[in-house]
Amino acid sequence: MNTIALIGIDLGKHSFHVHCQDQSGKALLRKKFTRTKLMEFLAACSPATVVMEACAGTHFMARRITDLGHEARLISPQFVRPFVKSNKNDFIDAEAICEAASRPSMRFVQPRTETQQAMRALHRVWESLVRDKVKATNQMQAFLLEFGISMPKGIAVIKQLATVLSRDFAASTGLVPRQYSTGGKTTLMGISKRGNKILRQLLVLCARTFILHIEHRKGKLADWVKQQLERKHSNIVACALANKLARIAWAITTRNTVFVA
Repeated sequence: MNTIALIGIDLGKHSFHVHCQDQSGKALLRKKFTRTKLMEFLAACSPATVVMEACAGTHFMARRITDLGHEARLISPQFVRPFVKSNKNDFIDAEAICEAASRPSMRFVQPRTETQQAMRALHRVWESLVRDKVKATNQMQAFLLEFGISMPKGIAVIKQLATVLSRDFAASTGLVPRQYSTGGKTTLMGISKRGNKILRQLLVLCARTFILHIEHRKGKLADWVKQQLERKHSNIVACALANKLARIAWAITTRNTVFVA
């Protein structure tokens, strides 16, 4: 192994393909290693130049290889591609890495330290958060535009949102009866079932739970429900109570108060 001068490694997740050659470029060894066996092989080799493509995991490998006494070098994959001969496989890729590294004019990538990698990862996370923020802002502006609310710069316009949406919140949940009026006669039919289906479903479930335990309830809201149950079917009362709960929920949210039954 003393004659090995250049080692090209094609990296993988679990397996590593190695091509070794001497100073003149003659191939000496081709072998596939696991990660553990590769480090054992490099530890047994005399100091040489070890070259890899700059990709995921290479900077960590470069630091480990340097600790073993070798010179670790990284090449951009775009500079290795022209040296791939004929059909492509992992051993040919490793040979192409050696061929590219032997060129006097080849440009190499500087291996990063652990601190540099950590800082780069931190910047990547920050960039991702900025993209998420911009995406959420654009989505929110698009939703508001559906209600005819444009978003000029500034926080003042957002304060108008509560007032605009509070006008028809209960109706927007689809918990109001459909109206059919003709000849001066008004007829109220079933609920419109417009708006957010999930929100309406949750409000009705809350109302049914409230009615189910109405005998143990006290307060103005409970008294109102008991009066309605004496005159109307429980399904109708449940929808009416769900409508009232929607308005109560809106009032609590916008006024930042506590509901008193």
